[in-house]
Amino acid sequence: MALVQGLQYLVPLALLPLLARGLGVDDFGSLFWYVSAFALVNAASAFGLEWSGTRSLSADGGSLRTVASLMRLRTLATGLGLVLVWAGVVLGFSARPSAGALAVMLLLSADSLAAARFPNYAFFAADQAARAARIQLEGRLVLALWVVGALAVGAFGLLTYPAGMALGSLWVALRAHRWLRAQPGRTSTPPPWSEVWARAREGAPFFGITLLSLGYTTANMLVVEALSSPAELAWFAASSKLVVALNSIFIGAVGAVLFRDRLAAGAGAERDGVHRSALASVAGLGLALGLPLWLSADWVIQTYYGPAFGAAASSLKVLAWIPLAVGLSNVLGIQGLAALHKERWLYLPVAAGLLLSVGLNLAWTPRGGALGASGAWLAAELVILGLSALLYRRFSRS
Repeated sequence: MALVQGLQYLVPLALLPLLARGLGVDDFGSLFWYVSAFALVNAASAFGLEWSGTRSLSADGGSLRTVASLMRLRTLATGLGLVLVWAGVVLGFSARPSAGALAVMLLLSADSLAAARFPNYAFFAADQAARAARIQLEGRLVLALWVVGALAVGAFGLLTYPAGMALGSLWVALRAHRWLRAQPGRTSTPPPWSEVWARAREGAPFFGITLLSLGYTTANMLVVEALSSPAELAWFAASSKLVVALNSIFIGAVGAVLFRDRLAAGAGAERDGVHRSALASVAGLGLALGLPLWLSADWVIQTYYGPAFGAAASSLKVLAWIPLAVGLSNVLGIQGLAALHKERWLYLPVAAGLLLSVGLNLAWTPRGGALGASGAWLAAELVILGLSALLYRRFSRS
């Protein structure tokens, strides 16, 4: 399963050089500024429910009624998030957004709404996580075929990638609903809103923690655009997208499997064994990824993106250590504390990381551009890692 999940992240990674060469420096940065803005909605609505939904369904045996309430909640959260993003983007422009910008936003909104209809937690609860990974991989392949097809016929442009994202997410949603309709005990009766709000209260800590963490991760792209130049935005986008994609392949795919195992683990020696296995796996993968990337950053950027993105190498050398820091903090933080039902304590390290990131960004990004934002991001992750380790040590012993 981890291999299939890794492949679904590999597809967008393989598309990055095509986008960089097809769009150029400024349009590449502009595109991923919009993608990052809407990714705030996707991440907040997805991750907040993935953690709480997986645990809820594991506890009640995978009730389809629970799935329905979680899907209604995620759709509601996504709709609210899209309203806020549109208001923020439109009001933030000094002039009216161009027709091209509005078209990109419409396509990314469609992608977010379609993604909200994919109940990943339901597959996990039904022990069908591998099927979910395969469906998501199909969506990535739809995206890749759309982009490559547009390049082949000479119709590639700024709207190509967002349109492919929306089509891929729609495919995934339709495939997931086909699977849900085939499950025994399914019902078309929607759950009452009281049940939806009960799930919302349960997932509140995960929502809050996710929103805070987005302030020093995804939102960094927005910060660079506001405090620096279009070129620095493109260089930060190039280095950060590369690192995030690699992190998702090696850390995220393995982490999804490990989190399910940790929820199912008992107490005492069994829990400690699963924890040590998770820690060793993620640490090894983080080092195996970070060290070569740090040593070969100049070659990687020049080869992957082309000479126009050469200045992104300095940012990549800093961000090369993000997978190691994120992987360890996930094992010690959100995975470890959630398995102990102490996830509310994660507000402390995440809030500390956010405050540090804001302060360092204000100090470093106006002068350092992509390099300054990269340093602020890494510093925030290291603080979160340290505080998460202290919290996990305290609660696992008690």
